[in-house]
Amino acid sequence: MFCRCDYWLTRDDVFESLGRQPIAGYKRIGVVTVELADLVPRGFRPHLDYRRREVPFAEVDPWAAFVVFERERDHSNGHGAARIGVLFVGADAIETFDALYCQETPEAAESDRGAPFGLLLQDHGFGGNWTAFGRGSVLEWLAIAADALPLWTLVGATGTEPWRGYEPATELPHVSAYGDARVLYQRMAAPDIDALRAGAFERGHRFPHRLVASAAWASFEPEHDDPPQGLRFPTAWQG
Repeated sequence: MFCRCDYWLTRDDVFESLGRQPIAGYKRIGVVTVELADLVPRGFRPHLDYRRREVPFAEVDPWAAFVVFERERDHSNGHGAARIGVLFVGADAIETFDALYCQETPEAAESDRGAPFGLLLQDHGFGGNWTAFGRGSVLEWLAIAADALPLWTLVGATGTEPWRGYEPATELPHVSAYGDARVLYQRMAAPDIDALRAGAFERGHRFPHRLVASAAWASFEPEHDDPPQGLRFPTAWQG
């Protein structure tokens, strides 16, 4: 399953785009409207106060839909899976990541939780995002705090720095349909949590219990070493 989310993404935009440029070799066979509450059946306890984010333009009203595609009969198994599903979400990408992969669950339901298999990291200088996605970003710190680091990341080769603990898996970059070069990275080791914690404390950073987003993180200049102010870490981190 794939997930695409953007707080400027409208339902009409998605289906108009799929009509103009469908997934090569696949046909759409089903659409299910998803209530946002269905994505977090046990409730949503955010790690940050996302209401404080500074977005340059108006966001769309949140929505979600699950679309199923089936491989065309004239394509073999080598083309791809027989069926693929894509969850489209009209909402903030980092908040969606928090909701889908970073929520604490009862021990009995622990198997329902897990990091995504892969993640696309692409920063744009004028993309309208409230924060960056590469190294040192809110998203990286969130994944570290919630133990939700993916095995793979596909990283924009220009303007996006890979996350800590990841190494290139290929020598040649992949080129997207829009001409952007991207490099596939594999997680080789989890970041040294104790070292990150110690380094942040040496610089005078504290992990408050209050959920207050920092305006300093609404920029494209990642502060590589310090987590965002107000990020809720596990109790062992908070000191």
